[in-house]
Amino acid sequence: MSGRRVPESAKAATDRRAAARVVLPIAMPGLVTALVYTFIGAWNEYVVALAVTSSSNRTTLTRAIPGFVTSYQEQWQ
Repeated sequence: MSGRRVPESAKAATDRRAAARVVLPIAMPGLVTALVYTFIGAWNEYVVALAVTSSSNRTTLTRAIPGFVTSYQEQWQ
């Protein structure tokens, strides 16, 4: 390894860290907003599926997954 490569790689790491310290705080409100909208959309789909489908034979995937997960739980007394 030559002596020139170490400072160049260290400079690149410093540049990436500096970019992350600048970009992440600026992008954080947009990322949080996208997360909130995604959660609200998923929750609304679950509530609509829960209200509209009354038969367990015909259900949507968003309603079937919690039923599948809870069907294998052990009831402790």
